Amino acid sequence: MNKKVKGLEKIARIKGVREFLLVDENRVIKAHGAKDPEKKAEYILNCSQKAGSISRSGYQYLLFSRENQNHLLVFPVGTFALGIIQEKGVNSLMLANQVKKVLKDIDFI
Repeated sequence: MNKKVKGLEKIARIKGVREFLLVDENRVIKAHGAKDPEKKAEYILNCSQKAGSISRSGYQYLLFSRENQNHLLVFPVGTFALGIIQEKGVNSLMLANQVKKVLKDIDFI
């Protein structure tokens, strides 16, 4: 698992990622590059759990469009939730595809 968590450093280097946070189902933060990670861990996990309960087949990612343009993306990663806050002006779909590719490359999905 540590190898995979270390692989998340690649996510931080994706152009357009402002902050990231990986949290487990008990709100334990496994990796982050975020300001105020405890607060963000709570809402990222809540979003992920609610989406998982709504969709029987799961979900690829959630996108929350924010007024300040720093949109939030949430990805299910096994028993974890990965939250990404993107930089302003970044194409959310392109960013989501880049994140999914990195997750696949490090064998997280």
